[in-house]
Amino acid sequence: MVLPVFENIILFDELDSTNKYLKENHKLYENGSVIIAQNQTAGKGRYERVWEGKKGSSIFASFLIKDIKNPLDGIRSTFLFSLAVGNFLEKHIKNIRILQYKWPNDILISGKKISGILSEFSGTSLIVGVGINIFKFNHSSDIETKIEYLENLSDKKETISYYQRSFVDSVNTVIKNFKEENLKKIPYIWFEKSNIKNRSILVTDNDGSKIEGIVEGIEDSGTLILRVGTIIKKVHTGDMFYNDKF
Repeated sequence: MVLPVFENIILFDELDSTNKYLKENHKLYENGSVIIAQNQTAGKGRYERVWEGKKGSSIFASFLIKDIKNPLDGIRSTFLFSLAVGNFLEKHIKNIRILQYKWPNDILISGKKISGILSEFSGTSLIVGVGINIFKFNHSSDIETKIEYLENLSDKKETISYYQRSFVDSVNTVIKNFKEENLKKIPYIWFEKSNIKNRSILVTDNDGSKIEGIVEGIEDSGTLILRVGTIIKKVHTGDMFYNDKF
């Protein structure tokens, strides 16, 4: 799969969800289009969880990749966009050593969530939605102690438009850097940057099941490999939590 350069940027003042809009209207846009909203009123993450934001507070963006022939490339693209978020944060954060990649789709700063990614298919088109907390705002739910904002960590304060453009540039930079790489290698590159190997973790799934073990590796499909006692198990989906301190 050849990833496009994202140059066609469409700005909206407000949408209920950039992913929902692009899923419903992807046929109207060319490959490599980006939908960005200044405000998102009904954003969501994995398992239909709410992604909150206020106008001008966060990056709400969805990226369109057309003609995906292998569904696994959609999963691999999530890891690529995680690396793009990392590239973006490296440009703006004072101490990048506190950045953590959380399997499979979150980016944390000192254990607090600053960004999340949601990849969804509409036919053979892949929509990759990215949310990044930039400026602090009051949440309607009690999650303030669990999230982080870029403005708390950066020496400079720019406009939200500046950060939106900067993030799209980071996506294109990562794509350019990895254009010679087979997309199958992206999960391995993510794994090396994540510092997750040999960490003790707990993974819970939406059905209530749990698995706890030591991280051994990752497959090119993004499947996590755990050592549970003397047994090797593979985890395909779920929410990951660290049992140890970073």
